[in-house]
Amino acid sequence: MVDSDLNVAGSINLRGNGSGSNITLDLSNIGGELQENEKIKALHAFIDAHTKEETGIYGNTAGNRPMKITFNLWDDNCTVDNIKGNLNFEKNDLKNEDGTTVKMADKLKNLYVESAGTIYKGSNIRNIIYTWISNAEELNSLQRVAENLNDRDALSYNYILKNDIDASGLVNAEGNSTYNTIGGGTKAKAFTGTFDGDGHTIVGLQAEGGIFGQLGSGAVVKNINIASSVFTGKNTNDSVGAVAAENNGGTISNISGYGNTVKGSDGYIGGRVGKNYGGWIILSL
Repeated sequence: MVDSDLNVAGSINLRGNGSGSNITLDLSNIGGELQENEKIKALHAFIDAHTKEETGIYGNTAGNRPMKITFNLWDDNCTVDNIKGNLNFEKNDLKNEDGTTVKMADKLKNLYVESAGTIYKGSNIRNIIYTWISNAEELNSLQRVAENLNDRDALSYNYILKNDIDASGLVNAEGNSTYNTIGGGTKAKAFTGTFDGDGHTIVGLQAEGGIFGQLGSGAVVKNINIASSVFTGKNTNDSVGAVAAENNGGTISNISGYGNTVKGSDGYIGGRVGKNYGGWIILSL
């Protein structure tokens, strides 16, 4: 992983040790010690410097795994549903002096990236953009924030675990789960992005349905270890699975688990997925 706080001019070339290497360019620290909008200006300027083929970003060009470009979107001051501290998808939006705003999601479309035989520019740049999930609070924030966004679809974005996640603290004083099942909220909208565990472990989670409620078409969940967690149904006939309660067109791969409990009443119950229709499950839990 390249953790960049540099003002790099010219092209950027990143290479791994082999064709299967994972290459990650983390842009979270662009701007160094600058604060607020000045730091955001530095990040936008970095993107402006790498919008053409001759000044593009090249990662694992001879390999078969596309590189990832990552961001830390956690904001201690972002309040959602009266809870302070959340993922903030407006964190890197640039506010201009004339009152206009440049969204980072739009700005990133200007990047020129070549990786694993594909050119990423324009709408397909989203395929290699990932948000870090570093702890249980960030994992729990995802669904809460997604339900409160009106101008962007956080459940279609890509996420990657930065560390092992100890989720045992996501309970109230009575010991009941406070976890917000991803793709399982009041709007019943499925998760359709990519969630890459990067080989890390989620441990001690109590969840209704699963880590995910619904996986929709195009969703990818992979490379996660799940340990010492409990997954239950909220109501009779609910589907329950450690990864997802329901999978409708998603792909689940490279999942391992140990010491987990999956239980429900009269619904579809499975180790990985409760109800699978139109999706793929590769390797077993």
